[in-house]
Amino acid sequence: MLDKLKSAASKVAETASSLSQAGSDQLRTAVAEITAGLEILKANGSEVGKMEIRLGVIPSAILSVSRSEQLTVERLEAIKAEHSGQRYLSSLMSGLIVAERMASSLQTPGQRLVGFKVELSAPPAVSLIYEPIRRGTTDTEALPQVTLPLPAVES
Repeated sequence: MLDKLKSAASKVAETASSLSQAGSDQLRTAVAEITAGLEILKANGSEVGKMEIRLGVIPSAILSVSRSEQLTVERLEAIKAEHSGQRYLSSLMSGLIVAERMASSLQTPGQRLVGFKVELSAPPAVSLIYEPIRRGTTDTEALPQVTLPLPAVES
């Protein structure tokens, strides 16, 4: 009986080790594809900020990317098509395509879209990052004009 338990425990340990190795290989593939995607984004005018890799039952990657006028929806779709065999890179481009389309339909007075936070996970998610428009920038026409009444002057 003890030999059977030892044999079963050994098989479970072997299976866990195989699964761990497969997970590590998949994570390395994902990181390589994502890194290649970030280089493509840089070459097209985006600045890449932090890349966070989360390990867990469902690993994920969280990426911060600035918005670039060069990266139109059409350009993102072309990049995605060029790399259609790379699942993670395609997912990154898909997230940015959805974000750009959504951004163009939103009105955000006094704010401008400066970047995206893309989470490649199950399920994937994209955050649109806005910041206030500062006076003296090229976007000042979008700033609301506020007129404050002056107090009455007593004579």
